[in-house]
Amino acid sequence: MRTRRFLTAFFAVLLVAGCAVAVTLGIREGRAQTFTGLEVTVEPLDGMYLVEADAVRAAILRQDSIVGRRVEGLALAEVRTWLEGLSGIGHLNIYPALDGVLHVEVTQRKPIARLHTPESPVDLYVDAEGLTMPLSPFFTARVPVIHAPNAHAARHAITLVKRTADDPLWSAFIDQVLVTPLGLEIVPVVGDLRVEVGDLGRLDEKLRNLSAFYGAQLNRGDLDQYQRIQLNFKDQVVAQRRS
Repeated sequence: MRTRRFLTAFFAVLLVAGCAVAVTLGIREGRAQTFTGLEVTVEPLDGMYLVEADAVRAAILRQDSIVGRRVEGLALAEVRTWLEGLSGIGHLNIYPALDGVLHVEVTQRKPIARLHTPESPVDLYVDAEGLTMPLSPFFTARVPVIHAPNAHAARHAITLVKRTADDPLWSAFIDQVLVTPLGLEIVPVVGDLRVEVGDLGRLDEKLRNLSAFYGAQLNRGDLDQYQRIQLNFKDQVVAQRRS
């Protein structure tokens, strides 16, 4: 019995030691491996393509040819720095595969608005975090345009767009948001009028009132008679007719 237990324990030790040697050899072999290719994939984002896989690949290849480079000689953190200047990149997942291919997986930042200010010579996209990014040369996102004196003044308009971005009704309704001395104004996609929102106080109530007003006027067919709708007053909508 003792002999059997001893042999069982002995072979178990040999098995563990053999696995350790195999893992060690595999690690050494992996470190000595060279890259055989570069594969870049960009995760689609609601039909938006602000990042092109070819642009990511080109940015990497400008720094290193990758193919033939030893795996242990390439710091993945360094690859990240090569891509920092590309617009629209959210998260990066970079890893070498067993076949020697360097994989770069990209997720995109999602713009919720386009920011237009006198202080900037070009428009910028704004994401849900309020961070700006340059427009893409590859794709134009269909998002509301915010007109504001400067980026700081646009923060309430960004909040308004963020609150309504996931609602199919309001995301289809809002074409532009204007930042004025009296607060926020909405320019609808359809109709030649302005909707005065004012500040963000009671925003849910204001949107409910606006929805009810629009529904009633559309049923009557006389929405075109109005040039301005005010939501600043509690529990009511004040509509100004065209002169």
